[in-house]
Amino acid sequence: MDNLPAIVPQAKRSTLPQTPHAPLAPQAAPPSPVPSQPYGRTDGRTPVRRTITRYAFEIYQDQIETFRRFALEDKMRGGKGSMSEMVREALDTYIAKKTDTLR
Repeated sequence: MDNLPAIVPQAKRSTLPQTPHAPLAPQAAPPSPVPSQPYGRTDGRTPVRRTITRYAFEIYQDQIETFRRFALEDKMRGGKGSMSEMVREALDTYIAKKTDTLR
């Protein structure tokens, strides 16, 4: 171990050197992008953050196969291909439809 370099504490690093800069002109904040599709429900309620909860349901095999095909097609077009997102969207559509028929 005589041939190994000695372990010495590293010197405290100094901050970046201060160089004089011209003051930056204030810039206007870029406009926030407005989504073309609203997120969540569109029934006029105040938008709130929706919590995702994992829950098991029994569904038909052909329904799962259809969602898998939709997900694969979406991925091939550059999308997320999220079956969960598709199911949530389908549930929102069903709930809105059912709510309208109960009024």
